[in-house]
Amino acid sequence: ACGSNEAVKNTSFDKYVVLGQLSFGGTLALTSWNGFVGQAGQHFDLFDWGSTTGNFASIDASGFKLAAGTRLDTSALYTTGEISITAVPEPRQWALLLAGLAGLTWRTRRQRTGTDCA
Repeated sequence: ACGSNEAVKNTSFDKYVVLGQLSFGGTLALTSWNGFVGQAGQHFDLFDWGSTTGNFASIDASGFKLAAGTRLDTSALYTTGEISITAVPEPRQWALLLAGLAGLTWRTRRQRTGTDCA
């Protein structure tokens, strides 16, 4: 990372600022410290750069503790340098959404066939 073959370790909460070109590669290992547990809505700005090349071969978040019902979102890592923690919808919420969509579909079909007796 950072244009060298040496592993870059950051043992505190901080970010890497590279004024030139940042070359992503290898494994990005994310680790929690001092009992930290990531919560939904938290964002972490890991990198700032002048330009970038490459991608990490893998992202290892096995040592990064997350609260129940959350997941790590790395979709902005290569565009803004940020990762975030998002809530994962509970199965009950999915069931309600699907039931609502089924009801709307049924209602729309009844109106199209002209069998609505209202």
